[in-house]
Amino acid sequence: LCYAPIRAASKSYTGATVSNIAEHPYEIHHHHFPRARHDDPDAEVLGHWILAAAIIGSSMAFINGTVTNVALPSIQSDLGAPLAQAQWVVQVYALLLATLLLVGGSLGDHFGHRRVFVLGLSIFALGSVGCAVAASPGQLIAARVVQALGAAGLIPGSLAILGAAFEAD
Repeated sequence: LCYAPIRAASKSYTGATVSNIAEHPYEIHHHHFPRARHDDPDAEVLGHWILAAAIIGSSMAFINGTVTNVALPSIQSDLGAPLAQAQWVVQVYALLLATLLLVGGSLGDHFGHRRVFVLGLSIFALGSVGCAVAASPGQLIAARVVQALGAAGLIPGSLAILGAAFEAD
């Protein structure tokens, strides 16, 4: 879904700002996605691919923070984890993500948001594989640390990519 200004002659995406949002009523167009801004004018990048990648990437990181709470009783019984280790399985991800989120954004500013996003996605996937093959609570906690490191680059990278791709010209 994309919000495009209501105009008879033009269906182009102009974007709303805080100052002009009341002046431009928007309707939903199911067939229109704005073209993404790109450094190479000859490159054709559709905005919906960028939007989908950013949403899926950041959603994985956010959902991962909550889904573990639901699965915790099964994880605890399958791995034979005492209560303290089971709590660390959940909390180590939240603690490290909150601690490193600004660092991930800063790395994106320095090395490039796309590069940090892709690196974060790769590290997050590696941590997810580690969680899947973990045979002990300690291995699972270590894999959750790797996931948090990846998510710390993934989340700010996705938001910065969206902001850069759809900025008003």
